[in-house]
Parts: sequence; structure tokens; C-alpha cells
Amino acid sequence: MTHKFEVLIFLALEIVFFQSCSDNDSTEEQIVQEDDKNIDLVLATVSVNYPLSVNSHNILLEGKVLNDGNGTISERGVCFSLNVGPTIESGNKSASVVRGSGEFETEIQNLEDGEDYYLKAYAINEKGVGYSEEIMVSTPIANPPIFENNRQAVAGAYDVFFYVNLLETGEGGIDEIGLVWDENENPTLNDNVEINENLNHTYIQRISELKSETTYYIKPYVKSRGKILYGDQEQIRTIKPGNFTFWMQDTPTNADQETIDAYNRIKAAFESATYYYNNFTSIEKHVTVNYSPGTPTADGSFSGNIRVGSNQGYQKTGTALHEMAHTVGIGTHSVYWDLMDGSWGGANANRILKVMTAGNEENVRGDGTHFWPFGINGAHEDSGDEMLYITHAMIMQGFKLDGLPSN
Repeated sequence: MTHKFEVLIFLALEIVFFQSCSDNDSTEEQIVQEDDKNIDLVLATVSVNYPLSVNSHNILLEGKVLNDGNGTISERGVCFSLNVGPTIESGNKSASVVRGSGEFETEIQNLEDGEDYYLKAYAINEKGVGYSEEIMVSTPIANPPIFENNRQAVAGAYDVFFYVNLLETGEGGIDEIGLVWDENENPTLNDNVEINENLNHTYIQRISELKSETTYYIKPYVKSRGKILYGDQEQIRTIKPGNFTFWMQDTPTNADQETIDAYNRIKAAFESATYYYNNFTSIEKHVTVNYSPGTPTADGSFSGNIRVGSNQGYQKTGTALHEMAHTVGIGTHSVYWDLMDGSWGGANANRILKVMTAGNEENVRGDGTHFWPFGINGAHEDSGDEMLYITHAMIMQGFKLDGLPSN
């Protein structure tokens, strides 16, 4: 009796034990299910980075799923549009590369060139579509205008001359062309602007009223298909002003009217000529100018003596510049003879000539006495044009930089 009773008690306890375990498991499962119901499913959170690469028809972007929104991400990528507020309905491309850390890459292809695209990264879970912030990316023009970029600027003391040369206009043509410049690097249209109203593709642009011995940064630009395209930046420093002076005897007190007029014309010519040397070269020299009625035209020596005859055609600015050039070595100094062998052997004068003629002249030429073009070698070459005088002086600055001495 006792043994059977113990067995019955043992079986009863074992049944109670199993029932207790089964009840606990059921309770724990119910708690887990209730906890799952308390977790809210929300839209995924996603971010987008600025493009890894952009060309005329493709954009490669990187995005990242920051939070799956307590759901399962079924798709991620980038949506795009030409209008603000892109959605997957306006156009989308799913990710081509997905990383375990949440990052993904998407390449959007077959885009239009020269357009502004609005982009958002997106991620889809059971709740719906989550979007990133919006960015705007511009595709470049496929065949843009192209500038010549090769030391296109030359400087005087207060002026810079820039040779603008648009080699190709591109498929879209040009709506505006000009220069931007500033004392700081990378100037834009928000800085100083010089516009060519005639839309010339090749021309010389003068920038005036600058500070001497100051560095400036200049870029050509065009507007094409509503886009601004810049050429390479040119750095140029304005030169030290020249100090070219002359002395001329006062008009004799007993002079006749013809002599008085000759003196006045010659003085005015040299005042004008020294203005050009002092503003467009750094040459320093003092010369003596004499009215010499017996001199057929005019002449000048390296020693600084200049004679001007009675022929009124030679009592002008062009002749004054020509003779001043002789006093600083043109045809009168060994450096000139060494470098002038039919064409000038120095780089600076040739570069200045090319810029000042918009690429039409590549080399300064000459003989043992004179140079050309712009040497003003006779009264017939003196047109009275300001750019003739400026270009003559600028070439003289080039000769100086190439080693021609002033004194």
C-alpha cells in the first residue's frame, strides 16, 4: 500500500510540473506577440550624398539607409526630375550596389546634357516610401564652347589687355561672352565683368583703371543654353610705371611763328609719347630733344639725344615714340643686334605682339635698325590711333623684359 501510494504521488507531481512549464511557455509567447504589436512601423530614413561623378548624360550618387523604420527594406535607389520635388513616380533608378552598412550606389543614365536635375534618395519598406533631402545637380553641356587658354593677358601699369579666343562655340552657340576679373582668385559674374556686346569670338578686351604692381585674376566666360562656362584663370600682375622724361629748350624769344609752332608740336608729341612709355612700360630714361631744322626727318641715339627736323609729318607722337625706342636700344645696342635676326629671339615681345593683335601676328620682325609691325618707321605709319601707340609701347616693354637695357 505504501509503495503504490508513493508512485501515485510521484505521477501527480510530474503532471503538475509539465502543466506548469506549458503554461509559462504560452505566457512568454503571448508577451512577445504583444511586444511586437507595440513596435510602430514607420517610413525608412535615408540620406543622399553629392555625386561621386557627373557627366553630360550620367550621374552616379551614393545614398544610405539610416533606419529601416522597423520594417524590411524591399527597394532603395534614387528618384529624379527636371522639376523640384522628385518622387519615384517622376522617375527613379534602383541601387546597383548595396553594402551591409546601409550605403548604396545608384547610376542614373540617359539624362539630358546641360540640365538641372533634382534628386532624392529613397527606400521602401512595408509602410511606404521614405525620401532623403533634395539636391540639385547640373549635367554639363556635351559639346561646350572651348577657349584658347595659354597666357592670354599682358599688362601695363594701369591696364590689362586680354586676348579672348573662343576656339569652338559648341552645339548650343553663345548668348554672351566676356571676362570676369578680381584681385582674388576664381572670379565669377559676381565680381568685375567686361561684356563684349558684339559677341565676337576673337577680340582684345582692355581692363582699365587698375592699380600698378598688383596681381589680378581673369577668366573668359560664355553663356550657352542658359549655362555659364568659364575658361582657365589667368594670373597677371600690373607693372611698375615707367619714368621716361625729356628736356627740350624753351622756344627762342626771337623765334618766328613757324619756329614757335614747331616747338609746340614737338613738345606736345613728346609729352604724349612719354605718357605711353610711363603707363605701358617700366622703362626709365632721360633724353634731350632738340629742334633741328636741318635734320631731314628725326633721329635718336642710345646716349639719349634726339633731333627732330622741320618736316611737320615727323613732329608727332608716333615719331617721338620711334626715336625714344632708339634711345633705349632699338638699332643702337648690342643686345638688340644679338636678338634680332630677321625675327626677334626673345619670348616676351613676341607674346605681347600675339596678344595685342588677337593672334594675327606671332613674331616681331626687323633688321639692324628697325622693328615691325608697330615700329612706326616713318610718318606714313603714324595713323594717330591710340592702340598703335599703346601696342608700340607694350612691345617695347617686351623688349625690356627680354633683356634690352634702358640705359
